[in-house]
Amino acid sequence: MNKKNLVTVIVPVYNVEKYLRKCLNSIIGQSYTNLEVLLIDDGSTDTSGKLCDEYAVIDSRIRVFHKVNGGLSSARNMGLDNMTGEYIIFIDSDDYFAEDAIGDLVKAIVKHQADFSFGEVRMVDETSATISERGKKTYKETILTSKQTMTEICLNRLTGVSAWGKLYKASLFENIRYPVGRLYEDAYTTPEIVLRSQKAVFINRTIIFWVQRGNSIMHKKITKKDFIVFNALERLVELVDLNYPALHDDAVVRLVNDTFWTIMMRLVYNDDYILCARKIRKRYRKYWVSALKHPGLSYGKKIQVLVALINLRLYRRIRLMKNKWK
Repeated sequence: MNKKNLVTVIVPVYNVEKYLRKCLNSIIGQSYTNLEVLLIDDGSTDTSGKLCDEYAVIDSRIRVFHKVNGGLSSARNMGLDNMTGEYIIFIDSDDYFAEDAIGDLVKAIVKHQADFSFGEVRMVDETSATISERGKKTYKETILTSKQTMTEICLNRLTGVSAWGKLYKASLFENIRYPVGRLYEDAYTTPEIVLRSQKAVFINRTIIFWVQRGNSIMHKKITKKDFIVFNALERLVELVDLNYPALHDDAVVRLVNDTFWTIMMRLVYNDDYILCARKIRKRYRKYWVSALKHPGLSYGKKIQVLVALINLRLYRRIRLMKNKWK
């Protein structure tokens, strides 16, 4: 194994026996072969752990770690603690890489001496049919400063806060780990990584296929644990205000966008919807109003925000009808 330009692929694994083979085949089938693949079996209770061991026999680049279930962050952190590569890339075990994706990311990061490289993310269903694609309107390789990358994250355009789909210099993760026990862990860590970087490069091709499972959480009630997302979003606004205050309004758009995508969409199923929704509206009203003026918030999302500002019961009726057709 050549340590120069070695890429460590970190794959947290938990009860994904239906999807794991496709994910692992997409990794070991990459044309770029200078890889070490760390499979972190996070206490799976199905056959996922056994599948990991089978693939380790097939491919010597694979190392398997079995651990007590601790969540996505703890699994990623175990990978970071045991990696030896010059670069790191994450992938969730129910997703899969596009052909030659890792090689193209390596070429871009080396060519431009960037701190990380990334490409398009294609959202697909379980039959691999495309649902949507981030970055599809960009037709050229793009070099971004740290500030420009932060803008893209806040406006959720070329890239978002997700850890996967990006090839990082391993040095960026020195003394940085994912927060254990918190949901929305990427929103805590990715902005910190961006602030450490000086240059990123976007390549115009699909890197990863993000599989939307049939058991979507879209129609499930919100729990108290889900509200932790607000801590991460408020932290993002704080980081932006401290480092790039001119991007404050962009960070607010991210907070509002995710509030409606992550919380409000599902809150409509809760029995205490009105009480919770009123508290959220009171807490973030100034941000909701501010975001209405920002071109980075889509027209459709602006309509949702406006309706919620005017009449929460009407918002609930409309949202339930929309959810029904998704």
